[in-house]
Amino acid sequence: MSVMSNRSAVETGSDVRLAARSGYAGFTVGRAPGYVQANVYIVPDPFAQDFLAFCHANPVACPILGRGETGSYSMPALGRDIDIRTDLPSFLIHEQGLERSAGDVVDLWQDDFVVFAVGCWLGAEGALAKAGIRMRHRELGRQDGLYRTRLAATSAGRFHGPLIVSMRPFHKEDVDRVIATTARTPLSHGASSPHW
Repeated sequence: MSVMSNRSAVETGSDVRLAARSGYAGFTVGRAPGYVQANVYIVPDPFAQDFLAFCHANPVACPILGRGETGSYSMPALGRDIDIRTDLPSFLIHEQGLERSAGDVVDLWQDDFVVFAVGCWLGAEGALAKAGIRMRHRELGRQDGLYRTRLAATSAGRFHGPLIVSMRPFHKEDVDRVIATTARTPLSHGASSPHW
């Protein structure tokens, strides 16, 4: 079943979640314009306070959109009928030092899991698209790369490591508009500091 049979219609965040629940496994770039997109992190409860402290210590890199209750896979503050176990196009599972992909985490769900929604750059891209700023990576149908820097994130408890950044090409004459536009999207890694 196609959730959005007419892609020219205005797609909502709920539409994208339902598409993922029905098996959509692609990128969400350009989907649900006007909605903030999130990366989702699921950690066991003993790690939750440290993860929250890490996000608060690194608010530009990890802007918190929401935190679920221990054991709950819904996030009513972020939307109706959310089932985090199924409503993402894919999951990257980290276990025992190994990682693998999965289409859902229904069989892996544990009663002590805590869900965090952290803002991602795709919300800023939506604002740039609305402002008419050309984005070459979108024209090519790509979600550009991530880069591990030599800059350390501020550690908190068990969480530490280098900052990871993404880079996108823009026309030189658009840079000031990119900065001004993304400054209005702080929960989507928008421009927030003169040194960016």
